[in-house]
Amino acid sequence: MDHVKRSRTDLPETRSSRKRTCLLDLQRLARMSCGNEERESDRIITVTFNFLGSHLHVINVYAPTSAANETQSDKFYKDLKKVYTRLLKWDSSIIICGDFNAVVGCSSDDLPYVGGHGTGQRSDNGDRLVNFAKST
Repeated sequence: MDHVKRSRTDLPETRSSRKRTCLLDLQRLARMSCGNEERESDRIITVTFNFLGSHLHVINVYAPTSAANETQSDKFYKDLKKVYTRLLKWDSSIIICGDFNAVVGCSSDDLPYVGGHGTGQRSDNGDRLVNFAKST
């Protein structure tokens, strides 16, 4: 795992380089752990690990920022839903992680999808993320 962490210093620290680094780190981890990687889009990558006959799918994302137009954000969540639905057909566990560029805030109406420890005012991307969580 130290090899993966050290690779982060290879690129200058910008938002786009963090996205590339995140994807590269998962790709390196997949190779080191005998996992299968698949780049689903420029914002979504999946890695599947096989453990004693069962599968662990990791979906890593980099969502559009709030400065992106609505079409880009909608396409991202549509693509994420498609990937999630495809992987859900396996007898496996799924972890979705990454940078959703979202603030979900705190609302008792959204339990158990949003915990009680959020802060801030929910953003449009936060609405999209909560809606995705509710629909899955």
